[in-house]
Parts: sequence; structure tokens; C-alpha cells
Amino acid sequence: MTRFSLFRIAMAVLVCCAAYTAACAQPVETSRFDNFTQANGLSNNIIQCIFQDHDGWLWIGTSQGLNRYDGYNFRIYKSKDEDSTGTLTGTLVRCIFQDSQGRLWIGTENGGLNLFDPRKEVFKHISMPNIRHYSANTVDEDENGRLWVGTDRGLYFLDTGGMTLSNNGVELSSFDIKKILIDSENRLWVGDRKNLYECDLNSKEPFATAREIFGGNPQDVQTICKSADGTLWIGTYYQGVFTVARGEHTAAKLASFPHGERSSTVRAIVEDEKGNMWFGTRAGLFCYSRKTDSYRLFASEMGNDASLVQNSVLSLFIDAKGDLWTGTRGGISYRNQEKQLFSLIREGKDNPQMLNAGEVYCFTQDKSGRIWIGTENGGINIYDTARKTFSRITQQNSALPTNCIKCFLNTGDEIWVGTYMGGISVVDAKTQKVKRTFRAGEKTGLSSDNIWWLLQD
Repeated sequence: MTRFSLFRIAMAVLVCCAAYTAACAQPVETSRFDNFTQANGLSNNIIQCIFQDHDGWLWIGTSQGLNRYDGYNFRIYKSKDEDSTGTLTGTLVRCIFQDSQGRLWIGTENGGLNLFDPRKEVFKHISMPNIRHYSANTVDEDENGRLWVGTDRGLYFLDTGGMTLSNNGVELSSFDIKKILIDSENRLWVGDRKNLYECDLNSKEPFATAREIFGGNPQDVQTICKSADGTLWIGTYYQGVFTVARGEHTAAKLASFPHGERSSTVRAIVEDEKGNMWFGTRAGLFCYSRKTDSYRLFASEMGNDASLVQNSVLSLFIDAKGDLWTGTRGGISYRNQEKQLFSLIREGKDNPQMLNAGEVYCFTQDKSGRIWIGTENGGINIYDTARKTFSRITQQNSALPTNCIKCFLNTGDEIWVGTYMGGISVVDAKTQKVKRTFRAGEKTGLSSDNIWWLLQD
């Protein structure tokens, strides 16, 4: 390999790192993910969609076939050739949907819509009039049992028992439809590359009276999610997240969303049991607390096999247990709630949300609930559990004689601090000021400045 080639690779890495840093100015949260890739039996690592059926099977749509997961192994269903009967038509799986009758529908790119027969484990292809190849990107069902399908040729429907798609009377977008959603009021929301449409299916002419939610402000809609309170959440390719409040017909931009070159692409949105919103972006996975208007970022970390498997998120799904499955371009990351008892706070010297030193020796908690942490060479780190930030007491910013902290004795208003080669310092718990220090010698009675343990009699 030439020096010029090495230079180009190095520059490419630097550019990618710079772009990621710009997109994610906030620190990466630590979470325990179990990751699945082709090494674990997946047919492909690019995960387009994830779905759990009524029987508990997990279905995964990849760029190279459909996978069914039983908790132990993956069963793979792949397209063979165009003329094969009973096999999946299309290779890249765009969507998976189960209707009110329990039937499983699989939408593929250029292979259209497939109905899966679980008894025979075969697929039936749903045709489109006069068109041999089409892409079925998204599926939903209205209150009358009619199936609606968003395709690369526009919006179509399939009546109960039918095997051919129709678009008679549908006068709406002819663009590549990315996502549709039918809400509890039987309103059909249709997102394409330019707009979001609201259609009242209870109306005699639902498409003639359809509303354009973005109006003259075109947006490339990638995904739609409705939260428990009736708010509609829209993920776009270039502008992050928009919301439509219940009863409203206009979209408002989620102003607090952490925009960046890669984080502004939002391809997947789900709501968890606690009401948190999860956003899948090209910069990682964001968890949004509506109560505090704050975000947590989960991303891939080099050397940490329990972090997100890859940062470009394509799909999200909350299973029957309430656990989160994240589909990326590098495999699946499964976040089991039962494994999230501990979170790891790492070293980051110039970051107020991280420790300034990685080696920790001792802890205590003051009256205000703050956690005091003694470190090897960072002095005392004091963690505010409400704000999730640290303040520091160090040799450099106080009268602390050394930054090597070995033990604490908490007497209530004061924290006695045992150090290595610095004796004992007494710190006011409220002001965090060093009040006095005892060093080895005849006056104090200390035999050494190395204090390993403190105990009050």
C-alpha cells in the first residue's frame, strides 16, 4: 500500500471522527447491549425492520432475506428466483406486519408484498395490476380490515380476502411512500419524500380532503410513530424530528433535538413503557425524556462489546417484555431492561459528566445526597445525582495536599479525607472547602501521612 493510500485512509477516518464529534457533542451513555450479527446466524448485518408476532417469534428483515428468531437460533427465509413458487419474492425486506386475523405480511424491495403461511411455511405473492416489480415499504390495517400498503408507486390497498392490490379512488402522492400509520380514530397518515398527509378514512372522500401537514415546507419523511398521549412523531432525513399534537394539523419541529450532520437523519422512532421516546439516527441511538426535555446518547464504543453494535440505526422495536431491539447497518443490539441495573461512568477529564480520573478507591454520601468519590490522581469528585454532573476538589483548586484519596469518614457536616502522602484533610460538606489538614509529626500524633482507613469511635 502506498503512502498516498495510507494518507487517504487516515484522512477519511479523521473526517468521519470529526463528523461524529460534531453530531454528538454530548457524552455517550453506557448501557448493556447484547449484539447479534452474521457470526450469530443472521443472514445479513443490515437490519431493515424488526417485529414480534402474536406467538412471540421475533422476525427480522435484512438486506439479504427474512430471519425468524426463537431466542436461541435464527431461521432464514430467502428468495430463490422469480419463477419459484412458495418462496419469498424479493431479497431486501422493508417491512413486517401482522393483521387482526393473525396473518403475517412481508414487504420487500422490488418483490412487493408477500403473505406468509405458517403451517406450510410458504409465501404467496400479492400482485399489482400491470406492474411486475414493485416495492412494498410499509403496511397497516384500518378498522374495517382493509390493508393499506405504501409502495414505490404510491398508495395502494388490499381488501379482505384479496390477492391483488388496488388504488382505485386513491388520489394522493405518487412518490415513494416511506411510512404509513393508521391511528385509533381511523385516520391514515402517509409520509413520502416531500410531505406528510392526513386522510380521514371515515370520510366519503378521504383523499380529496387530505391535509398536507408540512404544506410549503417539504420534508423527506422517514418514519412515523404515535405515542400514548396521541402525539404524532415524525422522523425526517434532513431536519430531525417533528411532532403533531393531538387534534392539531400542523407539524412543529422538536427544537431541543441534538441536530448534526448525521443525527438529523431519523429513520426510526418508538416509545417505551416509561414514556421515553427513542430516536434511531445515523449518529447513534437517542433516548428523549419528555419530562426533563433531555437526551441520552447510546453509540458504538471501540473496545466495548456491550455498546451499540453500529451507529447507523435503521429500525427500532419494543418487544412484549418492554425490551428494545435496535437494527443497524452492523447487526442487532438488544437492550434487556433487567441488565440495566448498573451504568458505567468513565474517565473524561474535561467533561463535567465524567470522572476526571479512572481509578477509584472510596465513596461516601453527604446530607444533600451527593456522592463523594476518592480517586488515585484526580482528588475528590462530587457527583450531583439530580443533575448528573461532577464538581471537583483537587490539589490544584483547593488546600487539599494531594490528589490521591484513599478513604472517607463522614461525620455529617464534615468529611474527613484520608490521603496518600498528604495526611488527613477535613472538608466542609456544604461549602466543599478544606477547613484543616493534619500531617504526620509530634503535634498531631500521626505516625504517617499515608492514611488507609478512618473510623470514628
